[in-house]
Amino acid sequence: VLKQANKILGFVAGAVNGLVMVYLISAIVFVLMPYLKTKGIEIDPSSSLVFKYFCDTSNIVLNFISGK
Repeated sequence: VLKQANKILGFVAGAVNGLVMVYLISAIVFVLMPYLKTKGIEIDPSSSLVFKYFCDTSNIVLNFISGK
């Protein structure tokens, strides 16, 4: 029973960790998008399903952090 619980909880912890990392990376890219655009690098959020999904939620978190 403990072996199965260990595998299941390890999978859940790994999945949550992966989602948090993708979320943080997309938030960083979202913040850097205006700077990258001035350097000639354009990122189209609609071209990536994952980035488009996390970009919208990153915007909410960034507005919360900045106090808007």
